[in-house]
Amino acid sequence: MKIDSLTSDVLKDLSIRISKGKDPVKYNNSKDRDGFITGETHLLVIFTGTDYGLNESLTELVQARNSYGFSYDVGFSFSGAGVIGEQGMQEINRRLQPRKTFTEYDQLIFERVLEGVDGIIVPLATQDTISKLAYGIQDSFISTLLWQAIWRGMTVLVDFQSVRTFKGEETKVSFQAEIIQEHIERVKKLGIKELVSNEYITRMLNAFKNANIEVEPTEEENIVVEQKIKNNEFPKIITSKDLIELAGNTGSISIPPKTIVTPLAMDTAKEKGIKVLRRGEK
Repeated sequence: MKIDSLTSDVLKDLSIRISKGKDPVKYNNSKDRDGFITGETHLLVIFTGTDYGLNESLTELVQARNSYGFSYDVGFSFSGAGVIGEQGMQEINRRLQPRKTFTEYDQLIFERVLEGVDGIIVPLATQDTISKLAYGIQDSFISTLLWQAIWRGMTVLVDFQSVRTFKGEETKVSFQAEIIQEHIERVKKLGIKELVSNEYITRMLNAFKNANIEVEPTEEENIVVEQKIKNNEFPKIITSKDLIELAGNTGSISIPPKTIVTPLAMDTAKEKGIKVLRRGEK
């Protein structure tokens, strides 16, 4: 696929920042040399009842904030708060630096939650959330919030990867997969746009800044997690996916003392018989 000059600049800048670990420079409300509008766009990022792929999503959202003028509010579903845990929620807030943070207790004021928000990002969608949205069910904070946001014509981007799988595994029943895909297609008809791992920034630029970029994932983006594992660079939050990848076939994982392990990751460790040790423990 041919990539235009703007796309090349975006990906080149991204790969440099990943490899060198430099803090990106925030853009102001202006146009760059290509006439690309880089002003701040304020989004609500919603976390539902899964932690699978959390670190990868946070990395891309932080890069979008630092390099391309995105800012955030954060919302947690009841199950999302339970799965990620209090420490995990604190780490998310530290990394995304939201202006406001909302939980299930804010269900009755969802109108205020949507005030001043240009759009919504759902990086970790669940089958429960998408199934409710597909049929207009509004029985919780997140399902009500998303339905009302769509009703008002707001732009909503959703990563469906954790909907199509459970802890990275596909269903063994083909009809079950068909039902899930049908629900995804139904919510797409509501106007929801799809987020794809390693393409968050591109799709956010397209949706909110009219960039019209078409790219394929770069090799540099695809091996970020693999490089971290090889270099023994642990994420601040260990999720179910991280736990499985880092443990490999060894059946155990040794983590730094201050690293956060989500409650769902601990459940996964028990389920798969993975021993979790903090460095210094025996």
